[in-house]
Amino acid sequence: MNISQIDRGVTYSYAIGTLAVTYLSGKDADATTPVFDMSVGEITLQNMSVRPINLRYDASQTRHGGHDITFGPHAQGPLVETEPLPHEDPPIPVDYDLAPGQKLLISRRDFMDIVLRAGVDVLQNGDVCTRFEAALQIDGALHTLQFGPHCFHVALDRDWELEKERYVQFFLDRDRRV
Repeated sequence: MNISQIDRGVTYSYAIGTLAVTYLSGKDADATTPVFDMSVGEITLQNMSVRPINLRYDASQTRHGGHDITFGPHAQGPLVETEPLPHEDPPIPVDYDLAPGQKLLISRRDFMDIVLRAGVDVLQNGDVCTRFEAALQIDGALHTLQFGPHCFHVALDRDWELEKERYVQFFLDRDRRV
C-alpha cells in the first residue's frame, strides 16, 4: 500500500489487478492549517487497463455504512451521522462499467460536513480516527476494500466561522467545475 500526504489529507492507495483504489482521509492540522477541504473518507477507483472493468457494489456500504469515524481521547468518541439524511434517496445497487483510464468517486465524507452537522464539540480533544470497509465486485470477483484505522489530530483553537465560509466556497467552486 502506498501512503502519501496531499493538501486535503493523507492518501492510501493500492491496486486490485488493474483497478487503482485510493482512500483519502484527514491529516494532522495545527491552528494555522485550514481544515475546510479536508476529507475523512473519500474513495476513488481508476481503471488502469485498456478494457472496461465491471464494478458492482451497494451504494449504502460506500456512501455511509462503510465509514467508521470516531472522535476524542484515543478516538473513542461516538460515531456521528452515519445514516443518510431523510431527504436523500435510498441507496441502490450499482452496476457500472468503468472505461479505460476513467476515475470514479464512489464515496466522500468531508470533515467540515460532520463539524457543521454535529457542532465543534463532537471533536472533543481534536483526535480523529477513520476506517473504511466495503465489498466490491470487480469483473464478477468479490473483493473487500479496507482502510484504516487512520488517526490524526486537529487543533481546536481556530476560527471555525472562517472554516465554515471557506467550506461553503469550496463546495461552490467544486460544483462549478462539474
